[in-house]
Amino acid sequence: MWAGTENGLYRYDGQSFTAFGVAEGLPSEHILSLLQTADGTLWVGTLRGLAQQVGVAFRPVPAGTRAAVSSMASDAGGGLYLGTSDGLVSGHRDAAAGT
Repeated sequence: MWAGTENGLYRYDGQSFTAFGVAEGLPSEHILSLLQTADGTLWVGTLRGLAQQVGVAFRPVPAGTRAAVSSMASDAGGGLYLGTSDGLVSGHRDAAAGT
């Protein structure tokens, strides 16, 4: 289970919590939104942009904005939609993932 807070992202494995923050690749420790897409990828919206889970770490994703990502949605065709403080940003999950 994942929990996003103003102080970081936390994963609970049933016994303990693991913390993730800037040192693990997040653009900000202030988490605003989480989305797990159908392919199992975890996307994290922060106060300073978007990140994608890659293995046990995260990498910032250049989504055309470094604005706060407060909401996210995806569709079956690979579309990724971000509600940001700059407005709606859309793209494709594969392009954001760099594949």
